[in-house]
Amino acid sequence: MGKSKSVIISNFFEPEFSYQEVQIAETLHRLGHEVTVVTSNRSQFDKNKRINEDNNSYKVIRLNKIIKLSTTIFFAFYKYGLLKKLNPDNVILVHPTWGLPFHLLRAIPKQAQTISLFGDLEDHSSTSIKGRLSRILFKNYWTRKSIKKSDRVIANTMQTVEILKSKLRNPKDAKKIVMTGLGYDKSIFNFDESLRKEYRKRQNVNDKKVIITITRIVEYKHIFEHIKPILKAIERDKELVYVLVGFNDTAYAKDLKKKLLESDFSNQLILLDFQDPEKLNALLNIADVGYWYRPSISIQQALGTGLFVMLPTYSYKNTLNHLLENEVSGYYYDSNRDLTEKLSNFSFDYDRKKNEEINYKFSYEYLLINKILK
Repeated sequence: MGKSKSVIISNFFEPEFSYQEVQIAETLHRLGHEVTVVTSNRSQFDKNKRINEDNNSYKVIRLNKIIKLSTTIFFAFYKYGLLKKLNPDNVILVHPTWGLPFHLLRAIPKQAQTISLFGDLEDHSSTSIKGRLSRILFKNYWTRKSIKKSDRVIANTMQTVEILKSKLRNPKDAKKIVMTGLGYDKSIFNFDESLRKEYRKRQNVNDKKVIITITRIVEYKHIFEHIKPILKAIERDKELVYVLVGFNDTAYAKDLKKKLLESDFSNQLILLDFQDPEKLNALLNIADVGYWYRPSISIQQALGTGLFVMLPTYSYKNTLNHLLENEVSGYYYDSNRDLTEKLSNFSFDYDRKKNEEINYKFSYEYLLINKILK
């Protein structure tokens, strides 16, 4: 992959949270690309946590939106001349069915390589009236048109691959679709022994065995039910500490934190709000085991640090089953009982540097060079 001008078009771009599009922009810049991000104006979600974008290593152009329907945004000014002026070699459309990427589709210069990147497409399986209506009115059409225009289509999950194929009218377009999964930014997420020692001392867990989960604490994830095996394990073993990251100001998150802090093992819990990428890396470094029960980009970030990870086989199988070399970089568990047993028998002694090397294939550096912009 040579050095080139790359434009990323995404409805949302919030550097504070290091989502997929942010990590791709950072990695492309590090690989020597001239990177421009075209996105919407800042969301209410991050208005109090804004990073000064004058300090970015890439340019961010924000366009005003006038109507928002769920995650779909209709823009007042499409700026069709913008892409011609930027004259990119590569254009990456992040979630084209969310609005802005599709609106700018017709403006992509003919010489540019176009890559469409689709996430989990939960809105395409929604049975709500709004979900069905949005698919009938525009999302199915946007999906087909984006795939037809693209040179390559990247899906984050196998379910996404199947959904995309089901929307096509031209079977030949299916050949463009490949599944890579999410990735991580290698420059941020990595194992550092000195960092581990410093932060374990700071968190007062020097002689403890630390389990970590990073996920946004929101009601639809039913988090309390899914962390019960971990809570049972730490209640049995006083040497275990559980770090749960992702709390916020919602009523659900506040209630869950209160409930956990009132437990008999609250002194074995570290409950934190969502952190910036550098702090997330430090927390992953202090941990000995990572636990997740559903897909999350923080899984790949954990793998980037060489952390031993435990993932389910009974749910999200097509999304998670490619991530671990079982019993080397992690365990797959079959049930809550199996998870509890695996934690009880885990030696907590493994080669993180070796795991870090094994998991390099999930870094955006590797994915961009070998899969996305090949």
